[in-house]
Amino acid sequence: DTRTGTVTLTIGDQSYTLTVKQTGKYFTIQYTGSQFTSKGTSLSIDVITNDSWTARVEGNPSWITLSQTSGEGDVSIVATLADNPSVNDRTATIIIETPNGHSLKIPISQAARYMTLDCQSVQFFAGGGTSQDIKITTDAQYSISTTGDDWFTVTQKDSSTLVVVAEENPGDTEREGTIVLSMTDLREGTYSITIPVFQIK
Repeated sequence: DTRTGTVTLTIGDQSYTLTVKQTGKYFTIQYTGSQFTSKGTSLSIDVITNDSWTARVEGNPSWITLSQTSGEGDVSIVATLADNPSVNDRTATIIIETPNGHSLKIPISQAARYMTLDCQSVQFFAGGGTSQDIKITTDAQYSISTTGDDWFTVTQKDSSTLVVVAEENPGDTEREGTIVLSMTDLREGTYSITIPVFQIK
């Protein structure tokens, strides 16, 4: 709180009053965003104060570090988030506080690796042919494997697009196979998507 007082000087019947005002301790924090993708990144936290302060990450997780953990006055702290090569989200809380009782908490959440496709299966007529583009959305590295006696092939047009080419089916039975996309840069958990491939007789 701001506080105010007066000093009055009196000489005989004359007096003069001086008003004295002192501001209180202020403490604010500014930052943009608290939700992040699985890829490593950083967050800038601006501390605006006329007080001393300390900063810490609750529980001290190894995947998030702070550029500074104590000081006095205004400062910009950089929180660095390591890469999250996992199928699990993770969260943390940054706490910045002063000795005068001010405390602010910043919740941090970092997403897991993800992968989605814009198709659920690929189907061919007996004459074979080329499928429509299969779009892959992911922030992971991945591998592609197939099953199905080599009657179809998968071509990667670029890092986010696949096409499937099937040969003619000369037999009198339907043919089935699969395409499996598996994340390869995970250090925790496993994740894959299987696309069934069908061809009529």
